[in-house]
Amino acid sequence: MAAVSCVRITSGDAIRSDFLPPFLGTLQTAPEHAGDLSGHGVKVAMLELAWSRYETAPGDWDVDYERRMVEQFRTLRAAGMQVTLGLGLHYTPGWVRDLPDSRFVDQDGRRSDQVDFTFDRDVRAAADRYLQRVAQAFPAGDFFAVRITSGGRGELLFPAGDSYWAFGPDALDADRVATAVGANPLPDWRPGDDGEDATAVRQWYDWYVGALAETATWQIDLLRSLGFRGYFEILTPGVGVQPEALDRAVAAHLPRAWRARASPGWTSTSVSPTTPTSWRP
Repeated sequence: MAAVSCVRITSGDAIRSDFLPPFLGTLQTAPEHAGDLSGHGVKVAMLELAWSRYETAPGDWDVDYERRMVEQFRTLRAAGMQVTLGLGLHYTPGWVRDLPDSRFVDQDGRRSDQVDFTFDRDVRAAADRYLQRVAQAFPAGDFFAVRITSGGRGELLFPAGDSYWAFGPDALDADRVATAVGANPLPDWRPGDDGEDATAVRQWYDWYVGALAETATWQIDLLRSLGFRGYFEILTPGVGVQPEALDRAVAAHLPRAWRARASPGWTSTSVSPTTPTSWRP
């Protein structure tokens, strides 16, 4: 089970006076129990899609799956529950995983198992079409909240481990990179190596984290354009990293051991609907 936080980023949209925070809800809500849950005061449900089941090939939509999920949504709403949508991007179809350069690449040239929604333009384009289809099938304005992740994982994280995943063809190419924060600003430098001063290392680190944050902003901006006006649940696990620990890691040129310890946590979150956001792991 993952903890979530609700962040309201819209302005001028009133929440019903009879449905004010805090909210009590469940993850992976069973529609057949919706009436009992709602009757006992559990008023927020979760409906999670699976992209791999929804679009089995490019443009090949499983309409039976879509119909079942829409019916589940209606069942939850009929029980008096608000519904949080899990986009299910991390259930990535095999045909997306097979796209050229669809994975992250670390400083040693290793490819991740996780699909790259941060730097890869073709992956994002496929996800854009998927989310547009979801918005056509489900009235976007009827969802209470949407869960925001990194796309390739169920939370807003780079791939696990002690690597830095910013050295694939798209991440290094300003003409190909998907993220609005631009390509890797130090393409010839590798974390842990000498050759750059602390200021440059810190700027690189801020770019790296900013690229992950922009992965969330991309989803938020697209969903807003498709009519969503509710909450966004930014899934940022961990207890965070103290600024002093970050300063020491930057002074040591971001060693692997620190990356392995720091990867789950976040020190700050700032959400904007129109500009790249700034999270720090």
